[in-house]
Amino acid sequence: MKKVLTIAVFMVLAFQMVAPAQISKEDLYKGKIKSYSRMRNTGMVLTITGAVFTVAGVGLMVDAVNRDTDYYDPYDPYATSDEVMGEAVVGVLCFYAGLFMDTGGIVLWSIGGAKKRSYTKKLNALSLNLKPDPRQTLSLSVRF
Repeated sequence: MKKVLTIAVFMVLAFQMVAPAQISKEDLYKGKIKSYSRMRNTGMVLTITGAVFTVAGVGLMVDAVNRDTDYYDPYDPYATSDEVMGEAVVGVLCFYAGLFMDTGGIVLWSIGGAKKRSYTKKLNALSLNLKPDPRQTLSLSVRF
């Protein structure tokens, strides 16, 4: 029983070690390009959204300072200090959320873009064709 179990474990390990080698370089590079494209696009969205949140947060904080109870606002004479404080808190939260989004977005955008460019160059640099022409059996082309 131990021999059968040991052989079964070795067969499973051997299959797992051979399985990743079955993926061609072209398919691997295409998968990585797709993955890093999503990373770059997510970074773009986060950066732009973060910039909007940052600007909105600064605007809310400036408006809260201008609507302070010591200052008479002819447009909103009934503003209470609770409303002003709430607006200031929301402004600070939007500001910091925007900064965090910008930081993460810039990192994702730059890393995703660089890796996508790298794997695109690798994909375009090597091409191996089996039987490209009836007279040829193997063709290797390298592009610069």
